Amino acid sequence: PMLIKEVKSTLDAVYDALDASPGPAKQSFTKAVVDTIMLEEHWSAWKTGGCLELERTDAEVGMKGFDSVSEAAVKAVDEQMAPRAPAPAPAAPPKRKSAIMG
Repeated sequence: PMLIKEVKSTLDAVYDALDASPGPAKQSFTKAVVDTIMLEEHWSAWKTGGCLELERTDAEVGMKGFDSVSEAAVKAVDEQMAPRAPAPAPAAPPKRKSAIMG
């Protein structure tokens, strides 16, 4: 309960700061922050609910460009997650003759 009050208080402060922000980018920046907060709320609820499998709605499946973006994202993640060969062991430095030992 204490953490929930703290989070709500922080969110109120964020929204107040966004409302008070001047400048031409206020609306787009505010939307980006609110969208991010909403994304985090949904992610948290999903994790709390046991990470149930997600299903696409008909609207999401029919979105223009959705599949090509999705494929590009999947490919990028696959490339990052692909197993990589271990780095070769460093070569031993060449033995140097000591001036003392000849």
